[in-house]
Amino acid sequence: GSGFGGGGSGFGGGGSGFGGGGFPGAPRKSPPQVHNLNLSLEDLFHGKKKTMKLTRNVVNPDGRTMSEREETVTIDVKPGWKEGTKITLTKMGNERPGYEAADVQFVVKEKPHSHFKREGNNLVYTAYVSLEDALCGTKVDVTTLDDNRVLRVNVKDVIHPNYTKVIKGEGMPISKTGGKERGDLYLKFHVMWPEALPDAKKEQLRKAFAS
Repeated sequence: GSGFGGGGSGFGGGGSGFGGGGFPGAPRKSPPQVHNLNLSLEDLFHGKKKTMKLTRNVVNPDGRTMSEREETVTIDVKPGWKEGTKITLTKMGNERPGYEAADVQFVVKEKPHSHFKREGNNLVYTAYVSLEDALCGTKVDVTTLDDNRVLRVNVKDVIHPNYTKVIKGEGMPISKTGGKERGDLYLKFHVMWPEALPDAKKEQLRKAFAS
């Protein structure tokens, strides 16, 4: 791993002792430079090493003039990180005379996913089913984030407007457990009602409900 931690890494905290009023002549601390770290839901599910290039201003040996330097940094994205997770790289930001180099802070931003919505450690999937399947039962195949494994869910209940089926342990990894535990998958349904029914179908339905 790169050694760069999450929000609790202890880098660059207010208690670092730099720039405090009790240390005359100590270099002052510049505010952190904040950047978004855009990650897909797959990245946050599996974890990955994200390598980026940073251009920073550095003080030349004469102590007065500046030059630009390109740095390559690697962030070890952990499974289960959430939107808003902060990763601080100590003293990797811009320098200026009389100041300590700024920290660089990355803030996780989660990209929208095509068919999953994340709610905390849980995932929400909406299945589209016909009215017939909603009344009579159906099977739903969900392609998971877990290496495109297909999860088949049997639904035998009547699917009413607020019906939700919970599949335990099929959600996102929980980062504080090191990814060993996972949240749940919430399967919601959108029932596709027919725009019209032939009279014969209506009669069949009336007989079915009357029996």
